[in-house]
Amino acid sequence: MSTLFVKNNKIICSIPITGATSKIRVKRRKDNFGEPISVKQNSFSENDYAEWQISYFLPIDTIWGNYRIAKTPKDRENILEDLSLNYKSEKIVQYLKKFILETDIKSRKDFNAEVVKVFKRNNETIIVKEHKNGNTYVSYELSDLFKIALLNKLITKKEIEQLINFNNKNELDIEGQYKIIRTTTNKKILDKFEFFKEKTPLFINRISDNTFVEIILQHKQRAVGYQSMVYFCSKAKNLFDKNSRPIIGRTAESNEIIYLPISKDDLIGIAESFIVASSDHAWDMKTILKDIIKQ
Repeated sequence: MSTLFVKNNKIICSIPITGATSKIRVKRRKDNFGEPISVKQNSFSENDYAEWQISYFLPIDTIWGNYRIAKTPKDRENILEDLSLNYKSEKIVQYLKKFILETDIKSRKDFNAEVVKVFKRNNETIIVKEHKNGNTYVSYELSDLFKIALLNKLITKKEIEQLINFNNKNELDIEGQYKIIRTTTNKKILDKFEFFKEKTPLFINRISDNTFVEIILQHKQRAVGYQSMVYFCSKAKNLFDKNSRPIIGRTAESNEIIYLPISKDDLIGIAESFIVASSDHAWDMKTILKDIIKQ
């Protein structure tokens, strides 16, 4: 089965569910919250869902970073597989693969410039973020799905324009308006360890009976402040395997790929969630959508 196809007015995406470091995790709902489970050891149930830390940009520097540490031709071949460019055309992937296998460029600047040329020749959205040290990004995952939806008339330019105007007055900016609160319990464990609790803001955008988006605030790992993390979630009953069979009632196979349908409402709901997650996400999302409807 293809990695992506359109059926019944939905985009059917292939996603891995057993990778240890994958952006996809399976969680089991318990007391209104999800806990990660091992799908190799636990059979899928009605209470399970796939959580996808979906992206909309890929930093060009990420490709350079993988190229720089690749030591063998096989390592270079694996670069694009590791990046999971599943939703881009085969032509783009082959152009990139040819360039990566044949180039002997040693300079980050020159390498990135050539990669950008490949993407631009194929009408990919390239964004230079002046407010982020001039770093360059290419459209990815969610952005690719919007392009596919527009191409297949699953969404209209007018609907995308309405999305561009969403939250224009910044009524909600989760990263800017909320914070993680730490409180003391006035307790010590073993008479040594002071016990504190943290209250973390969590927003849920319920899109349909089968899908929802979670936006959670986290401490930044390499900087001061908070960052909003956005996760698209799809219930197990909404997922199926390569033979178009439901996955509930069995464990996952090793390195299994499953299929997740995404509707127009899902795309809009995910984009809206990014727009309210932070002013930076809002700028990114709206800049991408403006470029998409220009093409």
